[in-house]
Amino acid sequence: ELNKQKIWVSCQGIDVKLLSSPSEEQYKAIDEVSHLGLLPPPGDLTKNQVELWGKDFAPEMTKLVLPQALEGLPFVFYINQVSRICTHQIVRTRFGAAFIQQSQRAGDMTAAWHRMPVTVFADQQQRDAFIFQVNEAREAYGNMLKADVPVQDARFILPQSICTHIGAVYHWPALKDLAGKRLRNFMQHEINAVLRAMRAQVLDHVGSVMADQLKAGCEWSGVCQQAEPSMEPCGKFPTKPEFADLKWQTLKESNTHAWKLDLAKFGGSP
Repeated sequence: ELNKQKIWVSCQGIDVKLLSSPSEEQYKAIDEVSHLGLLPPPGDLTKNQVELWGKDFAPEMTKLVLPQALEGLPFVFYINQVSRICTHQIVRTRFGAAFIQQSQRAGDMTAAWHRMPVTVFADQQQRDAFIFQVNEAREAYGNMLKADVPVQDARFILPQSICTHIGAVYHWPALKDLAGKRLRNFMQHEINAVLRAMRAQVLDHVGSVMADQLKAGCEWSGVCQQAEPSMEPCGKFPTKPEFADLKWQTLKESNTHAWKLDLAKFGGSP
């Protein structure tokens, strides 16, 4: 029924594509740069060194002498049907990233979809209120356009739940840092799902060695980083002592507010 209202629930409809990943020539160049001052100049590499490249690049990448060179490896993603709330979280990564987002200033958003959190969907009263407010905003927006209010002014009435798309360019260290923050289980579910989908795309296009480096901060540190009462820790890692007594607002399968990811699409359990 919500599809008739053009409202997605939870992670429905999220579409993430890896448009571009580093080429073999870029990998070779990065390796040469990373060894400057320690190996013969670029162009003097032996035949055996050259043959390391291609599919065998990823294992060698982890051995780079100067890891700063990895900033020269670009990954370009297309992220579609996510809320403006989600894109506001995505663009907080400023170093090593660039973004191009759908414009509400120049485009008519009358037919746009909206996204409802599953915690709202689970409560009949709140779900009805959400649907009412979204449709009220849509009607008001359309009436403004009919009254010749400029699109760039009419957009002020639109809720943050409205869906949009964004192009995102990351160099490799920025992508790893983003994954470390947003793959943590207690992150808001939409951004968490986007990062899982990005990781799955890297796995498909580049391979497991690089994709395995896209993991939550707790996986790197071995310590649970849960510091918010939104979701109880998974228990895989010990909790920091200062958060041991935090009263969790548990979101599990037994709770009506629980959420699950489409594992076939996003990979890994929440």
